[in-house]
Amino acid sequence: MQEQKVYPFLLFDGAATEAMRLYEEALGAEVLSVLHYGPGSGAEGKVMHAIFRLKGELVMCADDLMQSGHRFSPALSLFVSCDSDDEIERAVELLAQDGNVMMSLGPLKELGQFAWVEDRFGVSWQLNVPPAEQDDENH
Repeated sequence: MQEQKVYPFLLFDGAATEAMRLYEEALGAEVLSVLHYGPGSGAEGKVMHAIFRLKGELVMCADDLMQSGHRFSPALSLFVSCDSDDEIERAVELLAQDGNVMMSLGPLKELGQFAWVEDRFGVSWQLNVPPAEQDDENH
């Protein structure tokens, strides 16, 4: 297996820990490492750097201490191939809480079941269950 050389990096407005918890619950992400700012830093307890695994891929994140006020944009999204209809339904339900459903869950030609959701942190998720997985599940 080749080492991953490009990593999505998410910069949160102080909510990196909360976001990773949501991704654990909604998508089965596994938090691998978290480095927090220590005492006297002015940001004690905030995430300096973290890595989580999602569907075998590594994603990095941190809290934005510069308070840049940036927002994520749906122009860049994380596309996740789910393993079942149950998984995508759960992910859409959890990610959409206090977020925004940009495209409701439903069949989409060659993509199979598909939904596009922006979570409450502003991260955009394109979720699908490819047709082959649906066929296997339903037979």
